Amino acid sequence: MAITPASTDRFQKLAAEMPTIAHAIKDLPVPLQGNAFYSLLNALDPEPDDIERERDQLREQVDRLASFILTNIPGEPSRSEGAVDTAIRLLDRLTAPSGVRDGDRAA
Repeated sequence: MAITPASTDRFQKLAAEMPTIAHAIKDLPVPLQGNAFYSLLNALDPEPDDIERERDQLREQVDRLASFILTNIPGEPSRSEGAVDTAIRLLDRLTAPSGVRDGDRAA
């Protein structure tokens, strides 16, 4: 990440909004300087592009899960639920002690 006046202003505002974190950073035994300081603050307050990229990666993973379920699990989807809930239900069924029906286990 390049250090620009805009990013410096953004991070100063973020540090002011989170005095505990700013105080903790100031009191580290090894001071964070330059890019290390900005990298830490950027992890706490990601850029919109980072958020969009992460959202797209999560969407791609859920789409892959849905595709796998549709292609490889006969009879699924058997309920009106998303891919993640279907996967949880199927895993729950696989790990349930014999005699326990879907929905009888605590979530």
